[in-house]
Amino acid sequence: MTADTVHVRGATPRLLRSLTLTHAVLYGLGVTVGAGIYVLVGVAVICPLQSGPSTILVWTLKEKENGQETRA
Repeated sequence: MTADTVHVRGATPRLLRSLTLTHAVLYGLGVTVGAGIYVLVGVAVICPLQSGPSTILVWTLKEKENGQETRA
């Protein structure tokens, strides 16, 4: 993709406006999906805090089962 410019004698080059409906729709879709990913990550962070110490216990046992040390 190249940047199209308008050259006018004695003026600085400017970029052409080339945003189409397709570009705007895809941009809006990407922003919505991206925001949804952040929401899901936030929910995943909050859920273990509500489930109590059992989450830490299960995580520790799973790490030992895999033969890895738990890191703090």
